[in-house]
Amino acid sequence: MSTPFRMAFLGLALPVSGCTNSDSGSTVTPVTPVTPVTPTPTITQGRIVAEPTGAILVSGTPVLTAQGFTASDNATLSYAWSFGNGNTQSGLASVRPSYATAGTYTVRVTATGSTGATSSATLDLRVGSMTGRWRLIDSAGTTLSSTGQLTQNGLAVTGEDQIASDCRWTVSGVVGDARLALLTWTRTAGACAGRNLPNGFTFTGTGNADLTEFAGSCSNAQGGTLTGAGRLVPCGTSGC
Repeated sequence: MSTPFRMAFLGLALPVSGCTNSDSGSTVTPVTPVTPVTPTPTITQGRIVAEPTGAILVSGTPVLTAQGFTASDNATLSYAWSFGNGNTQSGLASVRPSYATAGTYTVRVTATGSTGATSSATLDLRVGSMTGRWRLIDSAGTTLSSTGQLTQNGLAVTGEDQIASDCRWTVSGVVGDARLALLTWTRTAGACAGRNLPNGFTFTGTGNADLTEFAGSCSNAQGGTLTGAGRLVPCGTSGC
């Protein structure tokens, strides 16, 4: 009788809780690495610097330089210029434009990085001319002589005084650079009787921001001097 009992015992299915050999109901999702976001490159706001400063003379060539433009990714920048007179130039940060007529011109430069990022700046550039009526004054403001007309043709400046019988002078000279004029006023020997003036007045000067006066120096050719430095001033509303 013991044998059948053992067989029945061995046929029992004894459950074992808490143990499985698989997890058929779950899904494992792989972790994707996060790619860093690269910021879009930018270019800092710059400016245009003109040398010399202030207004320039027709046919003089100032130096215009783009300064302060920097790419956030340190890329090399290229520059595109528009000079306000229909002329353009590309590539360099410094340029030397020239203007044929007086006026105010809006210069624009655009800096561009390798990724296409851009930044721009503008400058109003004043361009003056020696063409017009001028007067020569001493340091006290007394008019010593005046011109009928000065004419600037390219870099050359020519003219003569207003009244031939009153201390006649002829004027010749050149525009030296963007703001510098080199002029010589020469009077006829014997003219300006009784007036203590030199025969030759060599004028070298740089115009101020409005081209209203040029500080000069006096060359005493045949006796007589000017008191202090002479100045060349446009007649304007005061007349000559």
